Amino acid sequence: QLVANNFLVHKLDSNIFSTLFKEQKKRPINVDEFDSAMWEEYPKRHPRFPDIKTFWIPGIRDETVSYSTLLNNSEYYKHFYVNSTVLEQLKLINNDRNKLHLNVSNSTILFPNTYENFKLLVDFVDDKIPEFITSLFDELNIPIDQRKFQEATERIAII
Repeated sequence: QLVANNFLVHKLDSNIFSTLFKEQKKRPINVDEFDSAMWEEYPKRHPRFPDIKTFWIPGIRDETVSYSTLLNNSEYYKHFYVNSTVLEQLKLINNDRNKLHLNVSNSTILFPNTYENFKLLVDFVDDKIPEFITSLFDELNIPIDQRKFQEATERIAII
């Protein structure tokens, strides 16, 4: 959703964009904040689309903004279609994931609401992802093959 709203998902190089680098920790950076003169043609062409030129801005790193930044900063997550309950579940999962390197054993604690919490996330994904894909395709004026789209969303639901 950040990309669809013209925001960067990749981190900026602090040596090239020192001010925006600091800002990116607090808020998403819109592509329009870069001067058009900064864009350069990317030297490599996509193998499937060799006739399409790709442009980039030197100083945008391959590394993406961290999941923790996305989840814990309202300036980022206000752009997501996530309700507060789902957001809190994602934060809990992220916090547990961040503690993995501290674990000294393979154990899991299940709470009475563990299943319901994960079901909430699964239902959210099943509901929102097809909706988001459709809106993105509409915005980009890409026709959707409804049969293939239905098959893909059914595969997502199975996972």
